Amino acid sequence: VIPELAKLIAEKNEPEVEVKLHLVRANNENYLDNAKEAFQQVSYSLESLGIPFIYEFNDYIHDRSIVMDKGWKVGLGR
Repeated sequence: VIPELAKLIAEKNEPEVEVKLHLVRANNENYLDNAKEAFQQVSYSLESLGIPFIYEFNDYIHDRSIVMDKGWKVGLGR
């Protein structure tokens, strides 16, 4: 999902506007190694689009959302 969203953003974005993606995800010890590997692959694929991708793990997040640098927050809850 992340690469497809990033590709759409890159296609619709004005060339002079820099796009960065920063993913914050809950930490689940059972899937941590697989998640790190998958996110590293996403990072490599987004390099070709010129989009830096950073990820981190946080035990205190609860719901999915997209937060934009202008203060907009899009809730993606279930």
